Amino acid sequence: RNRLDATSPGPWKAIKGDDCILGPEGIEILGFSEWIRVKWEDLEFMAHAKEDIKDLLNEIDNLRAEIYEGEV
Repeated sequence: RNRLDATSPGPWKAIKGDDCILGPEGIEILGFSEWIRVKWEDLEFMAHAKEDIKDLLNEIDNLRAEIYEGEV
């Protein structure tokens, strides 16, 4: 969770054609040059990773809370 919190603010957005990921206000988070090839699907995955990981961690917290409540 600390690594997630330390990343650039989101939401992030993959920009097709420019092969980059932009954060809020159009700030470039990650860019690629003609020397680096990246699949569009990989770029989208990276752009959504911040929110997806946050959602997964929250779900883990919720499940742990449910398990703990069941033990009481």
